[in-house]
Amino acid sequence: MKGKLRRGRREFTFIPEEVSVIVPQPDNFARALKVVRRWEGGLVDHPSDPGGITKWGISLRFLRAIKIDINGDGVIDGKDIRSLTEDQVTMLYRHHFWSKCLCDFLPTGIDLAVFDCGVNQGPTRAKKLLQKALKVKVDGKIGPITLAAADKADPSDLLCEFMVRRAVHYSSLMNVIVFGLGWFRRLFDVYRCALTALTVLSICRHELAREEKLKEIFGD
Repeated sequence: MKGKLRRGRREFTFIPEEVSVIVPQPDNFARALKVVRRWEGGLVDHPSDPGGITKWGISLRFLRAIKIDINGDGVIDGKDIRSLTEDQVTMLYRHHFWSKCLCDFLPTGIDLAVFDCGVNQGPTRAKKLLQKALKVKVDGKIGPITLAAADKADPSDLLCEFMVRRAVHYSSLMNVIVFGLGWFRRLFDVYRCALTALTVLSICRHELAREEKLKEIFGD
């Protein structure tokens, strides 16, 4: 069932996640990807990583889950990870994380935080943590109710609550002793970047409102 969503002065038609054809805004996605990729190294094969061999944040476990044979040899294995290209990785991030979490419809800053969470903690968990932070029904499916709540929420408060819930999840994992320092460094860096984006947006809106008021007063 379709419904209308408003964000600022723009109106979007919401299409259920199962048949989503929403295209992310290149600027938002590109900026968010730049932050995420900063924390996703090159080729890594850590024995304690349950995801297995990983390249630029794309793990063997993930490729097997989505059943994509990169090199087309009929087997999804480490060779597929090693043969990944930059363009393929960008496409995977866009389709399976950014779009799956409907980041294009989330407030600036929140989109980055949710995207990063989806990449590092899983898209379903990212959506559920967002819903918990918003105090709406937690079903892992982002729809009109979740998006409306995100749009109405104070972005700074929502960002803080969401990141705290991410931290709690990290703390509950057995591998926190091995990877915890890196996870929390990443968490604080993403929080810093997201908060900066919120601040810049607030300044821009203030300046725009100021210009509109001056035009109203002086008739420019």
